[in-house]
Amino acid sequence: MTNASKWRIALARRIAPTYANHPKVKVVVVGGSVGRGIADHYSDVEIGVFWTEPPSKTERETLAEQIGVVYREQMSPYKFDPRHPGEEEVDEAIYVCGDKDSGFNVDIKHKTIAAVEQYLVEMFDGCQFHDNRLAEVLSHSIPLYGQSLIEQWRTKIATCPAELTQKIVQTHLRFELWWLCEQFAKEEEMILVQEQFCERLTRIISMLAALNRVYVLAIKWTDWSIEQLQIAPSDLIHRAQQIFEQSPQVATQQLRQLIEETFDLVKRHFPDIDVESQRQKAFKGTPKWVIRSKSDLTNLKSWQQKLLQNVKRAYGSNPNVKAMMLSGLASLRHINGLTSRQRASNNYADLEFIVFWAKIPTETERRQAIQAVCGTLQSIEPFDAKQEGGRDNYNAFGVNLDVQHVTIGQITGILRSVLNQFDPSMTKQAMIATLMHGIPLHNENLIQQWQQKSTLYPDELVQSTVSQVLSNFKWAWSNRVEIYAHRDGSLFFRGLFTYQVQEMLKILMSLNRMYMPKYGNRLNPFIEALQVAPPDFASRFKRMFQLPPVSAVDELWDLIGEMFSLIETDFPEIAITGAQEKFRLERRKSWIEPPESVLSERL
Repeated sequence: MTNASKWRIALARRIAPTYANHPKVKVVVVGGSVGRGIADHYSDVEIGVFWTEPPSKTERETLAEQIGVVYREQMSPYKFDPRHPGEEEVDEAIYVCGDKDSGFNVDIKHKTIAAVEQYLVEMFDGCQFHDNRLAEVLSHSIPLYGQSLIEQWRTKIATCPAELTQKIVQTHLRFELWWLCEQFAKEEEMILVQEQFCERLTRIISMLAALNRVYVLAIKWTDWSIEQLQIAPSDLIHRAQQIFEQSPQVATQQLRQLIEETFDLVKRHFPDIDVESQRQKAFKGTPKWVIRSKSDLTNLKSWQQKLLQNVKRAYGSNPNVKAMMLSGLASLRHINGLTSRQRASNNYADLEFIVFWAKIPTETERRQAIQAVCGTLQSIEPFDAKQEGGRDNYNAFGVNLDVQHVTIGQITGILRSVLNQFDPSMTKQAMIATLMHGIPLHNENLIQQWQQKSTLYPDELVQSTVSQVLSNFKWAWSNRVEIYAHRDGSLFFRGLFTYQVQEMLKILMSLNRMYMPKYGNRLNPFIEALQVAPPDFASRFKRMFQLPPVSAVDELWDLIGEMFSLIETDFPEIAITGAQEKFRLERRKSWIEPPESVLSERL
């Protein structure tokens, strides 16, 4: 057990009686890294309080005030969703021996006894798979009050039924669309490939945890989680770390080898699971549609021309359809000044379309179009008039088609809101980005009118967008990327790191009067087209993703510092002092030794 854990446990023992003395509280534990005995000098203290009935806001405030300063002024009401009992929880952060700036953070999490016991019955008696975070908490936390009930719960989870284990393994045994991971690596789309790596490594560790009948928290403490695994590919910690520090294509090959070895382990320990069919699904060949021409749609095979014509006819024949365009990767030809080598190679992707309707389409209209294309429906989302319309996903000619439906009124409203009212909404700007780069398939005149309007990016929009990103940028939380650069939480580090990078990109693209594309889109073409950016930005951007975590954070913060200088130079009217101060100061306080009064008579 670390020294940091020891005095934090002592602090938790001082706090526990405040809650234990409440007649509705039956169990109090200390969990998180402290409960596991692996806390470091950045760790807070997480205390779990289990109630006979949901605590009121007044009860929670009163108890918190007896211990320290309540930081979250607006406590959320306690809600219970019986479909997800393990996820039911509310919490508040308090600070002992000082305020938010000087005190030590204690996170109080509340659950009900009924929710825990429903979770245990459903998961361990009924073998109904829920998130295993609650099982992990119960396994590794230290009881401070109500030990007999905690022991009953631990007895329940001590033996994971074979049926449940098999369900958990099968839930995570999905590595489809491997071609997409390979493609992102080939294109060196660093954010997208990092997300692919994190998602697949998390699946590997979660599946191995089930094979080992243990409960782990793979994201925040990756190495610790892997250390709990006796059944695992050899040298897994080192290999998992190396994946993020290799070139994307080399890392992809290494990750595939880990997945293959994990498949072999599942096959050995669960021979009843059809591993080979899952392996085949994961690594099957690339989609049929290969985009060979980025300049137009004339260089297509006959079946590709036929598919496009079928799609155009199926939607364009409906009088309610007023326009249609090809979007997505196939339409990025409109980005000015682009010289990316990515665009000189063969790429593949789903075919994405946007259909513009005079009025909201019925589900029948949408299904009739899919039938006319001879498509096999995968999913159909209800139309949401307030958000992004509706979306259909189906397969035709062996190609996946993603069709978004919006109304003319929605598009005109978005253009008016962003271009005239300077709305900084990223969702709306993503739609404009899609409009700008789309290829008209039906009613070209109308789409060209929208595209012409979209070339505007007023100064007022730059100011509102940059100001909003800076104000919403969760500096304190995202700056914890520094903590996880030193910790073993490699997967959590990558999530925080990519979040901060994406926020930086939003600002740089706005300074360049470029609309941020929707989440998940390729970003290299936009990054390479940036004129207002830190020196050598594109190459530094790619390189920092392959640096060791501490060096990667140093490079990222250099880029963010240079970004602030660009804002100050080009838009001095944008207030950045507050954001700069938060970026410089708002980092989690380090506590190597306990606050002077933590273990004294009074907190």
